[in-house]
Amino acid sequence: MLKKKHQNEESQSIAGGDVEVAHPSISVRAVFTVVGVLFSVLVFAFYFFRYNSASPFYNYYNKPAATPTTSLNNSVQAGINKAGTGKPVELRLTEDQIGTAICVACDTFPLKKSTLKAKPEGVIISGKTTTTFWGVNLDITFKPKAENGQIVFELTDFKAAGVSAPPQITQTYSDKLKGLFANIIPAGQAMSVTEVHSLVGSILIIGTKR
Repeated sequence: MLKKKHQNEESQSIAGGDVEVAHPSISVRAVFTVVGVLFSVLVFAFYFFRYNSASPFYNYYNKPAATPTTSLNNSVQAGINKAGTGKPVELRLTEDQIGTAICVACDTFPLKKSTLKAKPEGVIISGKTTTTFWGVNLDITFKPKAENGQIVFELTDFKAAGVSAPPQITQTYSDKLKGLFANIIPAGQAMSVTEVHSLVGSILIIGTKR
């Protein structure tokens, strides 16, 4: 027994020095526990600052929805009124006016954090499917054109996260947005549209007064 003990003591000595005995490392379970706690704290903080009325950011995140104005309709009507019956009418609408007409800034708009740009290829609406971090970026292009005396917007491109979107998503959002475009020149307006041109920063609508 003494000999075995002596051998064990010698096995812990190398060149006259003692070998350090390794301490047990932190267990994987402990690491996952810490990560889980931190994640829970972050989720709680997010919901507190986003939805709790005591949060200093509550008013920012829950501001009242914007509402479209009648400034575009007034501008369109004023431009039409300048011409005599049957006379040519030209209306140039900026991308800001179009954005106001379809209420891009409204909380009820189908896309979140959305923007609208007018380019030669069409009117491009960009935004996210939701405000959360997993929201998908969408880029939807509509080409304005004249049809039966009215201005219509035809879907020409639909990208989700930079690639072509599946038909289910395309149909859902295009139908919602097409309905909003009807606010640009409402049906029954005293103008028959014959041409529409999409330009940089605006669209040009050409027609005659009814």
